[in-house]
Amino acid sequence: MFDGLSNKFTDLFNNILGSKHISKKDVEKALNIIRESLIDADVAPSVIDVISDRIGKICLGDKVLKSLDPTKMIIKATNDVLIDILGGALEANAELYLDNVPSVIMMVGLQGAGKTTSTAKLALHLRERRKKKVLVASLDIYRPAAQEQLKIIAQQNNIDSLEIISNENPLEITSRAIKKSAGYDVLILDTAGRLHVDESLIKELVQVKKFAKPSETILVADAMLGQDALYIAEKFNNDVGLTGVMATRVDGDARGGAIISMKYITGCSIKFVGTGEKAKDLEQFHPERAASKILGMGDIVSVVEKAQEQIEEEDMMRMVKRVQKGLFNFNDMLRYYNMIGKMGGLRSLLGYLPMMGGLKDNLSGFDDSTIKKDKAIISSMTPAERQFPKLLNIVSRKLRISKGAGVKTHDIGAIVKRQQQIQKVFAKLKNVDMNNLGMDMNALNNIDMQSIMSMLKK
Repeated sequence: MFDGLSNKFTDLFNNILGSKHISKKDVEKALNIIRESLIDADVAPSVIDVISDRIGKICLGDKVLKSLDPTKMIIKATNDVLIDILGGALEANAELYLDNVPSVIMMVGLQGAGKTTSTAKLALHLRERRKKKVLVASLDIYRPAAQEQLKIIAQQNNIDSLEIISNENPLEITSRAIKKSAGYDVLILDTAGRLHVDESLIKELVQVKKFAKPSETILVADAMLGQDALYIAEKFNNDVGLTGVMATRVDGDARGGAIISMKYITGCSIKFVGTGEKAKDLEQFHPERAASKILGMGDIVSVVEKAQEQIEEEDMMRMVKRVQKGLFNFNDMLRYYNMIGKMGGLRSLLGYLPMMGGLKDNLSGFDDSTIKKDKAIISSMTPAERQFPKLLNIVSRKLRISKGAGVKTHDIGAIVKRQQQIQKVFAKLKNVDMNNLGMDMNALNNIDMQSIMSMLKK
């Protein structure tokens, strides 16, 4: 998500606005590139006008042009405008509004947008993050096996679902779900969709909403639809009334323009983004973090949160203490690789790191396949070889390990070099305080991530 925008903004700030002194002409050229970048990202034209005009008003002023570091001022102005467009600082930690017990959440959207999967994801999120007891119910009586689909996904994730009874209409199912939800904190209604917006769908949703009185009405929209997503969001907001948006398939959409447009046009918060097919692949949307990713500044906070969710704190702290002492052998390397895997793999992780977006499509020397090969090599080592990497300088050991792992002997030399390089990288983390949100941001800012990844690719 936002990869294309991020790469272009990074190039812009590095190549066009890199000098200490810039002219009005330089700023106007930068604004044109920003507009072109937003067009390529499929942002709605009316929203592009607002963004570029607001950035231009700030950046063409004397305060910016005559400042000691105009590039930083322009980056800050662009960042501030994007944050505001995406929801503002007040929405940075926006939670779902749950007013009653049970609170009702109504999921709406077109057929194929991912409502059923998103319903399960949201239920899991509420259970794991907010410790809520959740019941889900499918109102989709039109799509074949739609109700059965929700039941199966719910069972797979230990989520309670409403029993399926044949020949009920959506209002009857809603009534039964509300009665069954006594004793639950949240009831999520997975409503029916259509291949396109039609009046019968809107009428049904309005009736269900009037009956259920939901605290949240969430539009589930496919981020890959681009301009069509904007029309859909506008139609549902005007005719049904939305309180938020959940964007799906953002992992397959490098543009992100639909998210920017839907937020601005509807005025509804982007509550969540779906980042994959698994039930846990759901992230809360943060405007400030999204703006940071667009500008190529990464999202270190999300990396830390992912680590805290997926990795046992004891394992993390043991690892940190070792690397801060300068200790990093092949056992540590294997633990490190396993941690990367739990966080979605290297390509996923790179999307959160500063200036790393463009590298995801150019990782020929160090990528997830390299990690897989390295793990096979480490598995073929003796305990002593894992603990003392220098033992791999012995040719006979290299030959034995290469045969056991099914690789070439030069691959053994490559993993030794990578182990040494990663150890050097971690040496830069000596001053990082893992007890304060997992990372000391000042220490992280001193790490040249671009140089590190270039080094690892060699």
